[in-house]
Amino acid sequence: MAEKAKEAPAEAGSIAVARRLAAWLALAGGGLILTAVAIVVVDVLGRRFFAWSVGGADEISGYAFAAATTFAFAHVYLERANIRIDILYDRFPTPVRLLADLVGALALLILSLCLLRFGYDVFAQSLRLGSVSNSAVAIPLALPQAAWLFGLAFFVLVQTVVLLHVVRGLIRRDRGSAADLLGTRPIEAEEALAVPGRAPAP
Repeated sequence: MAEKAKEAPAEAGSIAVARRLAAWLALAGGGLILTAVAIVVVDVLGRRFFAWSVGGADEISGYAFAAATTFAFAHVYLERANIRIDILYDRFPTPVRLLADLVGALALLILSLCLLRFGYDVFAQSLRLGSVSNSAVAIPLALPQAAWLFGLAFFVLVQTVVLLHVVRGLIRRDRGSAADLLGTRPIEAEEALAVPGRAPAP
């Protein structure tokens, strides 16, 4: 019993750490997008008033957006901020909803692993060949690819941690923890997020 009591906080701690890291990474992605916006604005103003260009602003913004996208994956996954169509989902009994959540989580993990596998192949090839972008700035392609791959790798790690936590909860017959991590948010919780200061209904 003492061992089980010690394990639960560790699992909760791992999820809490994952949430913090995911939030920081999402903020870093937001910073990349803001940086790209600033570069584009400077480029547009330079072209308009000084006949001068940053050079490669569109290319840099594309790389920043790609990296920022994968940087946000883990945060969206943990906060269940993705769009879900749950017209039928809410009508299912709890065991069926839980099974659907598990199947969906496993399918997403498999897809993410495939993307990570083939993405690494592209990165390794670019690094080996010293590939650069076909533009005036000639950015080494391995750099933006590494950033994109890092976000995706962290996403896979977070999914693995969550699934391990869910499986351990199910072994202990704790369906609530699985629903909290994989299920859709209750409508009351969504409304509380949309209205600042409003607490979710018990």
